[in-house]
Formats: sequence, C-alpha cells, structure tokens
Amino acid sequence: MAQFRTKARAVELLGKGQIADLPTAISELWKNGYDAYADKLSCNLYLPGYKDNQAPVFTLSDNGFGMSKHDILNKWIVLGTDSKARGRSYLTDEERFGKAIRVPMGEKGIGRLSVAYLGSPMLMLTKKKNQKCQLLFIDWRILENYNLFIDDINIPLSEFSTIEEFSISFLDMQADFQNNLNESQWRDQQTQLETITTDVESLVIPDFILEEIIPDFLQEEYHGTTFLIFQPNEQLLELADCFKNEDTDSITEIRRSLSGIYNVFVEIPNFSTAFNIIDDKGEYDIINDFFEHEDFNNSDHYIKGHFDENGLFTGIVRVFKETFNYTYRPVRSPGKTPYGPFDVELSVLEGTPKNTMLTPDMYQFMNSKTEKFGGLYIYRDNFRVLPYGRVDYDFLKFEERRTKKAGYYFFSHRNIFGYIAIGREQNPHLIDKAGREGLIENKAYREFKKDLIQFFIALAMAYFKSTNEKDPNDTNSHSEQLIEIKKRNEKLLEAEKKKAKQTKAKFTQDLKDNENKIIILQNEIQQLYIQLIEESKKLNIAYNNYNDLVSILEDKKTELRSLRLAKPQRAKLSSVQERKFEEYKAEYTKTEEIIRSCNDEIVKVRKRFDLQNLKLDYEKRYTSQLREISLLVLSYKKRFETTSTKINNLFKDEQMAFSESFKNEVHSKVQSLNTLEEYEQAISNIIQIGEECKNQIEKRFTSFINHTENLNFDIDDDFLINWYKEQKEKLEEKLSATNELAQLGISVEINDHEFHVLYSQMANSINFLKEYAYNHTEIKDQFLQFQTAFQHMETNYKMLQPLYRTTRRQRTAFDGKYLINGMKAFFASKFTDYKISLDANEDFLQYDFFTYEAVITSVFINIINNAIYWLIPSLSRKICIEYLKDSNEILIMNNGEKIDDKIIEDIFTLFFSRKKDGRGIGLYLAKKSLNSIDFDIFATNDKKYNKMDGACFVIRPINKEY
Repeated sequence: MAQFRTKARAVELLGKGQIADLPTAISELWKNGYDAYADKLSCNLYLPGYKDNQAPVFTLSDNGFGMSKHDILNKWIVLGTDSKARGRSYLTDEERFGKAIRVPMGEKGIGRLSVAYLGSPMLMLTKKKNQKCQLLFIDWRILENYNLFIDDINIPLSEFSTIEEFSISFLDMQADFQNNLNESQWRDQQTQLETITTDVESLVIPDFILEEIIPDFLQEEYHGTTFLIFQPNEQLLELADCFKNEDTDSITEIRRSLSGIYNVFVEIPNFSTAFNIIDDKGEYDIINDFFEHEDFNNSDHYIKGHFDENGLFTGIVRVFKETFNYTYRPVRSPGKTPYGPFDVELSVLEGTPKNTMLTPDMYQFMNSKTEKFGGLYIYRDNFRVLPYGRVDYDFLKFEERRTKKAGYYFFSHRNIFGYIAIGREQNPHLIDKAGREGLIENKAYREFKKDLIQFFIALAMAYFKSTNEKDPNDTNSHSEQLIEIKKRNEKLLEAEKKKAKQTKAKFTQDLKDNENKIIILQNEIQQLYIQLIEESKKLNIAYNNYNDLVSILEDKKTELRSLRLAKPQRAKLSSVQERKFEEYKAEYTKTEEIIRSCNDEIVKVRKRFDLQNLKLDYEKRYTSQLREISLLVLSYKKRFETTSTKINNLFKDEQMAFSESFKNEVHSKVQSLNTLEEYEQAISNIIQIGEECKNQIEKRFTSFINHTENLNFDIDDDFLINWYKEQKEKLEEKLSATNELAQLGISVEINDHEFHVLYSQMANSINFLKEYAYNHTEIKDQFLQFQTAFQHMETNYKMLQPLYRTTRRQRTAFDGKYLINGMKAFFASKFTDYKISLDANEDFLQYDFFTYEAVITSVFINIINNAIYWLIPSLSRKICIEYLKDSNEILIMNNGEKIDDKIIEDIFTLFFSRKKDGRGIGLYLAKKSLNSIDFDIFATNDKKYNKMDGACFVIRPINKEY
C-alpha cells in the first residue's frame, strides 16, 4: 500500500517559502503572540558594539502564555494544526490572564514557521507560568537539503531553570543538532553543509543575552516566547547599516508595514508593539507615531459609513465644513453580496496648502504623518491585513485613474488615511493568501474591489470633481467652498507679505538709525573705560566717584540694550542688507566687549573696598538692578498698551461702521409699517439683515481674535512663520528639481531606442568574440562594429551629460554651431532612417549663448524630436533653425504638418498631446525651463516667421536686453 512521504523542504516551502517579505513574517509571529494573549509584542535588533556583542542579533518576543514541552511536541512542530479560530472558547479565564476573549488570528497552522524567514541559526525560549523554560534549537537552512525527509531531522529540545543549566543545555543542543549533518546525505551540497557546520560550531551566546534575556525566563511567574536569531536575514542587516536614516527603503518598508498593526482608528489596543534597534548609544523605536482616531478631525474631508450585506452604503460625507448624509448602491444584481458587510472610515487631505482649511502648522503636521503612513488599510477583526495600506499596493487603483484625469478622479492613495473593517465571521469569503500577501482573488474579493472602486468614483463625481468655472450650473460642495478657502489663504498670504514688507522696512530704518548711535555710544563707553582705569590707579578711591562711574555704565548698558537689533524672521534680507547687518552686529559686539572690560575694572576697584563700602555697594546695585528690571518690563507694557489703544479705536470704528450698515440696510428695505403683514415682513428682513451682518462680523474678527487668544510669551510666531517659509522654499526647490528630472527623463526616453540598437550590436559582437580566439583575423570586422557602436553610444551619453543637475546650475558659453553639431550627433540614426536634413543660417551658427546649456539643449531635443514625428508623412523632410538679428529671436521650423490655430496655445499646456499615446509633457517643460532662465517660447503660423509652412517655434528673451 502506497503512502505519502514528506521531504524536509516542504517545511521550508510552507514557512519561509510562503512569506512574502520581512514585515509579513514579523506580523504573522506577532499575531501568534496576540493569540497567546500577550500585551507586549516586540522586535529588537542588537548591533555590534552593544555591550559585548560582536555581530547583529535579532530577537522577536511576546509575553503571551508561552508553551510547555507538550505544546511544542504536539502543536508547534506539528504542521497544519487545527485552526485557532475554531478553538477560541476553550481557553479558561486563568489561561487568558483574565483578559477579554480575543478573535484568533491564526488559521492555517503554519504561521509559526514565518520565523524561518528571519534567519538562522535560531534559538527559541518559551515558558508557561509556573513551569520550566523550554529551549529549542534549529538552523532552518537544513531544510533546504532536498535529500532529507522530515523524519530524518531531529530538533534538539531541552529545558532549564538556572543560567548554568541553560549554558550546559545549549552546548548539548549544538552537538545534538550536528548529528543531523551526516555527510552521506549532503553529497551534492558540501558548501552548504560546511557553512551550517561552521556557523553552529562557532556560535557563542553573548553575555548581554545571559544578563538581560535569560533571567526573565528563570522567574516562576514569567511567561512568554522569545526567538533569538544569530544571523539575521539581509533586510535586517540593511536596517543595521541605515537605521539612523529614516528615509531609506528598508526603514520605510518596516515602518509602513508594522505601524498600525491594530486598528487604532477604532480603539486603543490592549497590547503594545515596538521594533527597537539597539546599539551602544541606546535604543531607537522605528514604528511609533502612527495615526489615532482624533486625526480624522484634523483633515479637509471625512467619509464614514457601512456597507450592508446587499452592498448598500449608508453614511456621511464631510466636504470641508459641510456634512451630507450619503447613500450609495453599487451597480450589481439584487441580493446579498459574496463579500458580506463591512465598515469604511477615512479622511482626505488636500494636496496643496493653498487648498486646505487647516491651519498651516496643523496641515504641516498631518501632511508629514500622511507621507509616512497614509493609505487605505484593511483590518480583519481589528488586526491589519498586509499589504493593504502600503503606498506601493494601490489595490483600488486611485493613482491609475488620476493619471487619466485628476480633475474627475479626486481621491489619491497618497492623501488618504483610514480603514476598511472586515471580520472573519461576517466576511468568511475574504480569505488570506497562503503567503499573507493579500486576499485571495476569488469572486468575493473581485466584487469587493469592483464595488469599492465604483463607490469612490461616485463619491468623486458627486462632491469632489473639478468644475467649469464658466458654467454656473456646474458646481459642487468642494468647488464652492474651495473658492472661499483659496480666497482666505490668499488673503492670509497677502497679509503676511504686507507684514513682512512692513517688518523689513522697520528693520531697515532701525538699522540706518542705529548705525551712528552705536558708534557714538561705543566711544562714550570707551571714555568711561579710561576713567575707570584711572580711578583704579588712585591710591585712595572715593566711593562717590566710583558710584557715579558705575551708575553711568549702567545707563550705557540700558542704552546699548535699546540698540539691539534682531534679524527679522518674517522677511528675507537682500545681500546688501545682510552685509550691513553683519557690520552692525560686529560694532555691537565690540561695544559689549568694552563693557566687559569696564566690568573687569569695576571688580578691581571693588576688591579694594572695606566691608562698609562693599555693603553700601551691594545695596545700591540691588536697588539699581531691581529698578531696571521693572522699567524694562514697563517699557514693553507701554508699547503693548499703545498697540492695544490703537486696536480699541479700530474696534470702535468697526462697531460704528457695522451698526450704520445695518441701519441703512434696514431703512432701505423697510418702507412702511402699518399692517400686520408689513410688520411680519419687516421683522423677517431685520433678522435676515442682522444675520448677514453678524456673519460678516465673524469673518472680519474671528481669525484675529483666535490669533490673539493663542498668543503666548513662550511661542515666537515670527520664528514659526519663517520656518514655514523655509519649508515652502524647500518644496519649491523640490518642484524645480522634479521639472529638471522630468526633462532629463524625456530626453533619455527619446534616446532609448538608440541604446537598444547599440546594445544589440555590442551583444552580437561580444557573442562573436566569445566563439573565436583573439588571434583569429575573421573577428576584425565584428570588433570594428563593436567599436563603432560603443563610440556612437558614448557620443549620445556625452550629449546627455549637461542635463544632469550637477551641471545645470552653471552658465556656460557656447554657440549655435556647437548646438547644431550636438543635435546632429544626437539624432544621427533618426535623421538617416527618415532622411531628414537639419540646417541653420549663418547668423544662428555664429550666435553666442551664455546661459544654462542643459536647458537650451533639452528644449532643442524636445522640439526636434517632435518635428521628427510630424515630418514622417512628408516626402521631403527638412528642419531649419534661424536667428533673426533685428528682433533677437530664434526660429525652429519644419515643413511637416502645420499646427492648427485653434490649439496653437494649448500645445504648451501640461498633458495636452496630439500624438497617439503622447504624454503632453515635453513642450510644457520646455516653456517652463526657458522661463526659468528668462526666455520664452511660442508657436506661430504668422508668415513673418513661418517660412516653411509647417510647425514653427519662436524662442526669444523675456527681457529684451539679452
């Protein structure tokens, strides 16, 4: 009778082979800890240098109920054990540590094998309360041996109750495990055998493990499981190299995947998670700072509701400040859905600060958090389902739709944060894939996705899509409120610009006024210093003389304090102003140094006083400092009171203005008051006019009052505003860099075919060279072909070099002839293939550029590449470039298809294209790039320019003085 036998590799395939990536492996093991009623789930990566540690060591721990020897033998090393989802009620209250019953996460009985993904060798410590700690040792790489059956492998298992017993047990387990390494079963895998043998034999437990981890397992009351990995996998080693750089791919992937493992949007979990990287400087948790439920209130838009068993959504939609009840029924056959009921809750941030209703600091905070963790997560019974929520797993295709028409498809995966809540009981057909990399693509999941996609499209159409401003009937809540928000933000920006201008003007005037004052004061203090020196040289010092000099010095200090100038945070100074301010600061510092010298002399004099004079001096200095402190505070108070009086007067004026406006409006609408109907109408008018007036008052004063109420001596508003300005400038720099990189990308894409051809030539030649020895004469032609292809590729590469950012920021001198030769070399193959001629008049060949070569080069590449496409239908194909001296303009013409007058301006609009599968980016970027260096480009059919009756582009300086 035949029976199945299982190779050892099956365990690897079910464990390590079924896990998509490192975060998934950790998540699976944390789920096991959660099912064991742990309230602490953690990972620690110990780096070399931490105490006695010589190599990275990784631990994964939980303080769940742990395992006994019986549990290990009958459950942990048994594959495909019964689903925990069916045994959830068997645990007693004591076994659950008195905690509420949890919905089990484990289902297939193989999740524990995820530990193999973390690395080898592995030592497992596990302990149940009031029992001995169990110890299991294995090097998972043994399962890669395709000659071994499961029954051939013996996994060492032991127990201990003291550190001495642990050390002895571990040595015995090392020896026992090596009995698995029989050479006869490793004939074809000697290298792997030697590696495993060496790693197991040389393994030594670092002292920090004996000091920090093992003692916990010796305590009677302790319970839990810890996996020790002595050679962590490659991604963990990458973390060891780059953990201080938070923007690296490894850190980002771990953070995004393991953050929010429990649905904190709904409730605070009854357990904690941490991923600590520990070195000699301390420990660093890389998965903190996730969202919380309150963050839903700090957003521009909010959606919450429930999909019932028939697919009907019922909930609310908040668009900025307006909230709507919303019902949606997907386009599907009547009846229950295969996926079942679920909840949705999410918030959306506007993509740019100018469109948000949030305050600048709140938008900055939420945008930063969304950049780190944003996405639409799926939680099953409040535990996260990976990989949903990752930015690279846009399962509802938000970004794909936005690339087609962003104005219609409002939602972006990058600006969303929220969740979809499913459950094992209510959604039994939404099933995890074996490798936990998403849900199985069955009918339930396909319809689940389809209906959600329809839902978000319908939402966008109803409330968020861009509208036609010229069509009064084309409107929605988003567009209506966005107009007001933009106006408000623009008004705030203008107010800030005005304030910055005033601040800069005042600073400039103060600097001008103080330049002479500081010099005069400096000279006066210098004279005082000389007098103090003379006084200190006297044999008999008169206290009154000393006191007069000290009093004068104190007055000069006060005067110097009044001349102190701080660099304005709101305004950016010109280079001349910066230089003058630096000169002023130098004089101020010099004056302070003279005062310090005066203080030194005063100390010298004071040392010669008797006790009576010292006592007198103490009393005078105490009284003097107290008086100056009071006067300084009072001076600021006086400045505030002046401002307060001014504001009070403004309020009085506003009160009178609004009152008069109300009276005039009432009188204009209320003519006669005789009948009951007239009085009723008049009362309605008064209420309406009053409400409108009060709304205007609120708009007028609310922001101002909120600002003043939030003022605090400890918060420097000017500093914060300057910080936001710096962030804005950085974003603008990033945008500029993006434009430049896009320009580079387009040029490289144009050259892509050339590279493929050249690489093909090189590959053919290299293959030929492999078949023949170098001394065979018949390879000469092939080698010449290789050399020619390489030289051609090198020419194209050099042509692209000026487009790199390292050279973009330098002006260089070059002439038209240089540019034409470059274009001919760059497009050599295409010009030959399509029989296109490129010519230029003598004036252009001699025209001298002194600007950014990268910009001019990329613009010409774009335009000529466009010309090649539209020249293909022509029998005779010509491109001509001319320079017009009289008007200082450059013409780029061809005899291909003429540009229609109706779209002659649209061709420079982003994403506008007449080509099949065209991107509509090239001409837009060409114009933007030229504008950045004070040039402009336009297309024309004017006969004055368009001499070839095809497409004609004109480049000219924006400033005529070129």
